[in-house]
Amino acid sequence: RYNPVNIQMLSASLHEQLFPDTPANTQSTDVIQKCIEHLSAHGLWGKAKSAARDVDMTLPPLLGENIDDHFRTIARQQSNAYYDMSQDIASSSLPSVPDMWEFRAGWCRYTEDTDGLHVTQVECPPDDALVFDVE
Repeated sequence: RYNPVNIQMLSASLHEQLFPDTPANTQSTDVIQKCIEHLSAHGLWGKAKSAARDVDMTLPPLLGENIDDHFRTIARQQSNAYYDMSQDIASSSLPSVPDMWEFRAGWCRYTEDTDGLHVTQVECPPDDALVFDVE
Protein backbone atom coordinates (compact mmCIF):
# COMPACT_ATOMS: atom_id res chain seq x y z
CA ARG A 1 0.00 0.00 0.00
CA TYR A 2 1.44 3.35 -1.08
CA ASN A 3 0.29 6.93 -0.62
CA PRO A 4 -0.15 9.32 -3.56
CA VAL A 5 3.53 10.36 -3.44
CA ASN A 6 4.68 6.75 -3.61
CA ILE A 7 5.70 6.28 0.03
CA GLN A 8 4.90 2.90 1.53
CA MET A 9 2.22 3.00 4.21
CA LEU A 10 0.95 0.58 6.84
CA SER A 11 -0.83 -2.45 5.49
CA ALA A 12 -4.61 -2.06 5.19
CA SER A 13 -5.07 -4.51 8.07
CA LEU A 14 -2.84 -2.55 10.48
CA HIS A 15 -4.25 0.80 9.33
CA GLU A 16 -7.80 -0.33 10.10
CA GLN A 17 -6.78 -1.55 13.58
CA LEU A 18 -4.77 1.55 14.49
CA PHE A 19 -6.92 4.18 12.81
CA PRO A 20 -10.46 2.78 12.70
CA ASP A 21 -13.04 4.77 10.74
CA THR A 22 -10.30 6.89 9.16
CA PRO A 23 -9.95 6.91 5.39
CA ALA A 24 -6.54 5.90 4.11
CA ASN A 25 -6.01 8.93 1.84
CA THR A 26 -7.58 12.31 2.41
CA GLN A 27 -5.03 14.69 0.88
CA SER A 28 -6.08 17.26 -1.69
CA THR A 29 -4.46 17.29 -5.11
CA ASP A 30 -2.84 20.65 -4.20
CA VAL A 31 -1.14 19.11 -1.15
CA ILE A 32 0.00 16.11 -3.17
CA GLN A 33 1.44 18.39 -5.86
CA LYS A 34 3.33 20.44 -3.24
CA CYS A 35 4.77 17.22 -1.80
CA ILE A 36 5.93 16.09 -5.25
CA GLU A 37 7.53 19.51 -5.88
CA HIS A 38 9.29 19.38 -2.50
CA LEU A 39 10.56 15.84 -3.10
CA SER A 40 11.71 16.84 -6.61
CA ALA A 41 13.54 19.91 -5.28
CA HIS A 42 15.56 17.62 -3.03
CA GLY A 43 16.20 15.01 -5.70
CA LEU A 44 13.98 12.41 -4.06
CA TRP A 45 11.01 12.18 -6.42
CA GLY A 46 11.12 9.10 -8.62
CA LYS A 47 14.04 7.48 -6.78
CA ALA A 48 14.15 3.70 -6.55
CA LYS A 49 12.77 2.39 -3.30
CA SER A 50 12.78 -0.85 -1.41
CA ALA A 51 9.49 -2.16 -0.12
CA ALA A 52 8.79 -4.05 3.06
CA ARG A 53 6.21 -6.79 2.79
CA ASP A 54 2.80 -6.04 4.27
CA VAL A 55 2.33 -7.14 7.85
CA ASP A 56 -0.97 -8.81 8.59
CA MET A 57 -1.40 -9.47 12.29
CA THR A 58 -4.02 -8.88 14.94
CA LEU A 59 -3.00 -6.23 17.45
CA PRO A 60 -4.34 -6.02 21.01
CA PRO A 61 -7.31 -3.65 21.27
CA LEU A 62 -6.53 0.05 21.61
CA LEU A 63 -6.77 1.46 25.13
CA GLY A 64 -8.88 4.48 24.28
CA GLU A 65 -10.47 6.03 21.22
CA ASN A 66 -7.29 6.32 19.13
CA ILE A 67 -3.58 5.55 19.09
CA ASP A 68 -2.76 8.77 20.97
CA ASP A 69 -5.17 7.81 23.78
CA HIS A 70 -3.69 4.31 23.74
CA PHE A 71 -0.11 5.42 24.44
CA ARG A 72 -1.18 8.11 26.91
CA THR A 73 -3.12 5.45 28.85
CA ILE A 74 -0.07 3.16 28.91
CA ALA A 75 2.15 6.06 30.01
CA ARG A 76 -0.25 6.92 32.85
CA GLN A 77 -0.38 3.28 33.95
CA GLN A 78 3.41 3.11 34.04
CA SER A 79 4.05 6.49 35.69
CA ASN A 80 1.03 7.20 37.90
CA ALA A 81 2.68 5.99 41.11
CA TYR A 82 5.66 8.30 40.52
CA TYR A 83 3.39 11.19 39.57
CA ASP A 84 1.41 10.72 42.78
CA MET A 85 4.61 10.62 44.85
CA SER A 86 5.90 13.78 43.17
CA GLN A 87 2.60 15.54 43.93
CA ASP A 88 2.78 14.40 47.56
CA ILE A 89 6.35 15.59 48.03
CA ALA A 90 5.70 18.89 46.23
CA SER A 91 2.77 19.66 48.52
CA SER A 92 4.45 18.57 51.76
CA SER A 93 5.77 21.09 54.26
CA LEU A 94 9.44 21.24 55.08
CA PRO A 95 10.58 20.48 58.62
CA SER A 96 12.57 23.05 60.56
CA VAL A 97 16.32 22.94 60.15
CA PRO A 98 17.84 21.34 63.27
CA ASP A 99 20.02 23.47 65.51
CA MET A 100 22.41 20.51 65.75
CA TRP A 101 22.87 17.73 63.21
CA GLU A 102 23.38 14.16 64.39
CA PHE A 103 26.73 12.81 63.24
CA ARG A 104 26.62 9.02 63.47
CA ALA A 105 26.89 6.09 61.09
CA GLY A 106 23.76 5.12 59.20
CA TRP A 107 20.54 7.01 58.63
CA CYS A 108 18.98 9.54 60.97
CA ARG A 109 15.36 10.54 60.56
CA TYR A 110 14.36 14.05 61.59
CA THR A 111 10.67 14.46 62.39
CA GLU A 112 8.77 17.36 63.85
CA ASP A 113 5.58 17.51 65.90
CA THR A 114 4.07 19.79 68.53
CA ASP A 115 6.78 18.69 71.00
CA GLY A 116 9.55 19.84 68.67
CA LEU A 117 12.16 18.23 66.47
CA HIS A 118 13.04 14.55 67.05
CA VAL A 119 15.96 12.52 65.74
CA THR A 120 15.65 8.75 65.36
CA GLN A 121 18.24 6.35 64.00
CA VAL A 122 16.69 4.12 61.31
CA GLU A 123 18.02 1.20 59.29
CA CYS A 124 16.87 2.90 56.12
CA PRO A 125 14.48 5.73 55.26
CA PRO A 126 10.86 4.51 55.43
CA ASP A 127 9.63 7.14 52.98
CA ASP A 128 8.44 6.70 49.39
CA ALA A 129 10.51 9.66 48.16
CA LEU A 130 13.67 11.38 49.38
CA VAL A 131 15.18 14.78 48.65
CA PHE A 132 18.91 15.29 49.01
CA ASP A 133 20.31 18.80 49.31
CA VAL A 134 23.91 18.26 48.31
CA GLU A 135 26.17 21.23 47.80
